[in-house]
Parts: sequence; structure tokens; C-alpha cells
Amino acid sequence: MTRRLALTLAILGVAAAIGGGAYLWRAPSSPRPHETLQRQAQRASIQGRRFPGGLQYPTLSTFQASWGDTLKLDRWLGTRPMVVNVWASWCAPCRREVPLLQNAWTKYKDNVQFVGIDFRDKPPDAAAFARDKGMTYPSGIDPRGTAHQSLRVLGVPTTFFIDKDGRIAYERIGELNADQLATGLASITATTQR
Repeated sequence: MTRRLALTLAILGVAAAIGGGAYLWRAPSSPRPHETLQRQAQRASIQGRRFPGGLQYPTLSTFQASWGDTLKLDRWLGTRPMVVNVWASWCAPCRREVPLLQNAWTKYKDNVQFVGIDFRDKPPDAAAFARDKGMTYPSGIDPRGTAHQSLRVLGVPTTFFIDKDGRIAYERIGELNADQLATGLASITATTQR
């Protein structure tokens, strides 16, 4: 190895060490990255706040005949309890929780309005998903992900349980199970049956 090549390699090594050290010095320390994500989700939570008014989405084609071209959440907000589930066809946990939500909608639809918001999805994929899963509660489509700002949705699924006064009584970030669904429904209705 020539002396010039050795000098070049040494300079590059020192530069890489300085750059790496600067990165590590400025990077936040996080021994458990999943805790950071959990903290972000907690900070983003809007539980206990009033559900944002004025939200409307184009109705997913599967539901347009029953619910019209635009799904306006204010139609129910402040008049009856609501369950708003943010989902996507590409989301495996969403696939697993739809039967649970569909069964609850069938049981409680006279007292609680269920609404889906399809998040950052392709409309044909979302429509096929809704048909394949036998979803009958209305869903709007949010292909640009505007729910990220208005509802602080960090990922799907996210489910909001909204009381009759329009306040978020319970929020579940992640897949719902039967107990969490029962807790959410109990938080927005006085007569929830398990």
C-alpha cells in the first residue's frame, strides 16, 4: 500500500469517526424504541376532548346507496353516541377487528352509530375490503390521510368512542379486543349489554 493511499484511508476513517460521534451525540437516546412510540401515541391521544366537528369524507362506494355521496360525521355528533373506527384494507389488525365491530354494530345500531374512516387507501381496495368483510356500518374514505391532523391518528386501527355530548370517552390505539370494545361501549352508553 502506498503512503498516499494509507494517508487517504486514515483521513476518511477519522472523518467517519467524527461524523458518527456527532450523530450519536445529537441523536436522542432511546433504549426502548417502542416506548417512544407509545409516548407519541399517548401525547397524540385526544381522549377526553370534544370530537372535532365538521369532519366529512366521500362515502365509500359500497355505502353510497344507503348513506349518500358524502359521509358527514356531524349528522350524528352530539345527537347520539358514536364509535368511529379508522382502518385500512392493507392493515392486518383491521382485518381481525372488523367482525367484532360488525357484530357490535348489528347489536347496538339502534342506540350507537358506528362509522368507519378508511385511511390512506385506494378506493377500489377499500370497497373490496368492506364487501369481503361484510361491513354494513357506513365508511368514508380518507385517501390523503387528513385524519392524521384532525384526529391525531398515528396509525391504524384507531377507534374513538364518543358520547352523546360529542366528547371522546375512550380511545383505543391499536387492535380492539372484545373487552376493550365492551369498555368503550360502556363508556358511552348507560345500558351496554355484554
